[in-house]
Amino acid sequence: MPDSTDSSMAITTLSDQILEIAGDAIFLIERNGTIVRANKTANRMMTESGSGIRTGQPFWEFLNDLSGDDWEAIVKPLNISGPVSMRDTVSTASGETSPVAIDLHLVRCGTDETICAFLQDLSWAQGQQEQIESLAKFPAENPNPVMRITAEGRVIYANEGSRCLLDVWNASDSRQLPKEWQTILNTLYREGRSAEREIRAGRAVYLVLFVPIPESGYITIYGRDITERIKAEQQLRNALDEVNELRDRLEAENVYLQDEIRTTHHFEDIISSDSVFEGVLEKVGQVAATDTTVLILGETGTGKELVARAIHSAGARKNRPLVKVNCAALPASLI
Repeated sequence: MPDSTDSSMAITTLSDQILEIAGDAIFLIERNGTIVRANKTANRMMTESGSGIRTGQPFWEFLNDLSGDDWEAIVKPLNISGPVSMRDTVSTASGETSPVAIDLHLVRCGTDETICAFLQDLSWAQGQQEQIESLAKFPAENPNPVMRITAEGRVIYANEGSRCLLDVWNASDSRQLPKEWQTILNTLYREGRSAEREIRAGRAVYLVLFVPIPESGYITIYGRDITERIKAEQQLRNALDEVNELRDRLEAENVYLQDEIRTTHHFEDIISSDSVFEGVLEKVGQVAATDTTVLILGETGTGKELVARAIHSAGARKNRPLVKVNCAALPASLI
């Protein structure tokens, strides 16, 4: 049978370990408010060294709003009403002021009484609350339209930026969308799909996104002013139209000039105002219509190949390739 003293020591050791590993700051306090013990979390929270809370220090010295007189009034009902909960702030080891939730419990062991104080740091909760409040302000601060509308077209919420769309829908006073929009919203809600629409409001154009939220019973509407984007797209279209017009004009002028060259000079690659060469070109036009073999003589660089091309282009074989052979490169034995 285990010794009762050993069991008692084991329980005490286990209680000490639980006290030290607790995530909340825990103080054991006499009824008069003096500290008997503080766990590691309390020491880390309150002191720079992490072990600066001394036995016998008044508990209220670590609280910003509680005094000794307040302490006596607070602990008095512990015998009757049970645990007492309160809020206060503490100055942490980092020099910051943090809100804390304090729960006081009266613990009895025989004739001895000890008050156990649990301190929970609420700074994280305060930060989350501030974030929630900041996010809650977002729709109201958004310059673009943000609305919540039921599937039947009744406006639940509309920020200041939504006034332009409400005016378009004649819903500023009635808070009820027109029949045609009620039908659209009801369809989107039933099908559970999002959709975008461009809506013109005066000189502005809004791209409006409708997002059904079936679990909440409404449709959220987000609007975005795309007036400048529409203007930019129109300017781009105008510029492209102008470029296409200029291209067509250049192509037409090019065709016209080619026709002029052919009309005036009869041959695309030969332009001449010399009367002698004009006679050559006249003969080219005459012989091109026949199957006659033509011998072209002339000095190097005088345009013999151009004349040959002109005969080919003006003849019946113009749609077939012109085969050129450099006779000077052929051996004499082949000729």
